[in-house]
Amino acid sequence: MAKSFADHPQTPDRILRTQEEIARILPAREEYMVTTSEFDEVKARLARIEKKHGPDRDEKKGRSRRARAPGAAATTTSPRCAAG
Repeated sequence: MAKSFADHPQTPDRILRTQEEIARILPAREEYMVTTSEFDEVKARLARIEKKHGPDRDEKKGRSRRARAPGAAATTTSPRCAAG
């Protein structure tokens, strides 16, 4: 039985190994880069996309709309309220 779980070490062992791997891949530095021009470009692009599409709002009620699954029927009451 122990052999079947050999590739799944106990949680503390996994945590320690993960921390060691992170330290190996991403060593600690005295200073970290907080932002880059690439990040700023992506952020600006997302802002333009959001501005273009605008918030998904039901203008009459001032609430966000939720997408329904294809074929789902619209309901006027909450499932929790329908029973009571």
